[in-house]
Amino acid sequence: MRPEIALPLQQVFRIYNVGGFLIAWRNPKTQRTIEQMFESPQQARHAAATCAAWLGITTAPAAGPVTAWWRSDDDQHPTMPIA
Repeated sequence: MRPEIALPLQQVFRIYNVGGFLIAWRNPKTQRTIEQMFESPQQARHAAATCAAWLGITTAPAAGPVTAWWRSDDDQHPTMPIA
């Protein structure tokens, strides 16, 4: 997850893993607050569906494209010059 989303989730809600995210997502009040941390509510719903899929929970597919809420591989491994 991108740091600008993950850090507030950890600091505000004390969410440190997928299970904690889904537990918080089930509360309607918390869900609205989590949606505000993402660029759009659709991104938050897509993140919840993806986390649920990792745990084997079946969810309805999202309608339409969703912009990236996750950290890209390029951000993790900077290119190193070859000597």
